[in-house]
Amino acid sequence: MKKILSLLLILLFVLISPIRVSAHGGVEKRAGNVLVTLFQTPLSPLVNEQVGFAYILTDLSESKRLVHKSARLVVTQTAYNDPSKDKIVYTKEVTSDVNGTINFSYTFPTTNYYDIDLQFGKPNDEVNTTGFLVQPRSLWNPLSQTLSVLLVISIIIIIVFISIVFIAKNKKQNSKS
Repeated sequence: MKKILSLLLILLFVLISPIRVSAHGGVEKRAGNVLVTLFQTPLSPLVNEQVGFAYILTDLSESKRLVHKSARLVVTQTAYNDPSKDKIVYTKEVTSDVNGTINFSYTFPTTNYYDIDLQFGKPNDEVNTTGFLVQPRSLWNPLSQTLSVLLVISIIIIIVFISIVFIAKNKKQNSKS
């Protein structure tokens, strides 16, 4: 009986405690003759979580990394189906390192869509601009989190009840023998 309760307590701890999963992945887009490869960690960020971005710049005509390439990084909070409400929330002049990489981190304050654009050359030159879309997500809302905890507790109570009934039934059969 003590083993079953210990196992159930461990199960409860694992199900209720927050689980952190980290993943990363790459996406490629072209800006003129520059191939921009983005690696983002985490892939599905939470609001107020620091997100790391690594942009690798490759010259397509020479198939080599672009070292010390200047670019303008622009983070825009976008409005769904209404570009007139888009708002630039961050800009920075950046330069690639000796590996052709631009490292950047940002903490998104709200759930929304954010465009992260890299602009090469003249401002507003669409040919030499590429962008990546990020959508940070919020943690569970309090109601769904409460319901999840109640569900886990209910399952544990049912398992304990079934275990007690099963143990009592086995003891009763053993005492008759």
